[in-house]
Amino acid sequence: MCRRIWLSFLVVTFVAGPAQAQFVVIDPANLVQATLIARRMQQHYEELRAQYLTVLRMAQRLGNMDGYRIPTIPITRHDPGR
Repeated sequence: MCRRIWLSFLVVTFVAGPAQAQFVVIDPANLVQATLIARRMQQHYEELRAQYLTVLRMAQRLGNMDGYRIPTIPITRHDPGR
């Protein structure tokens, strides 16, 4: 009996080919979730881009800011002995 099982095992091992997938498996729930995540990411990106362009336009309309600059304070000599 043991010899018969061993012989069957050897025959199956040498005859059987490599395992291959035959069907593509798609999980509809996972696909829907991935699509929703991609859509939210795209909306978020568009919102951030619009905000960036608004800040850029605001910065360009400020014009020359030299009149608002504070004059530099001259550095006095530091005397560590005092």
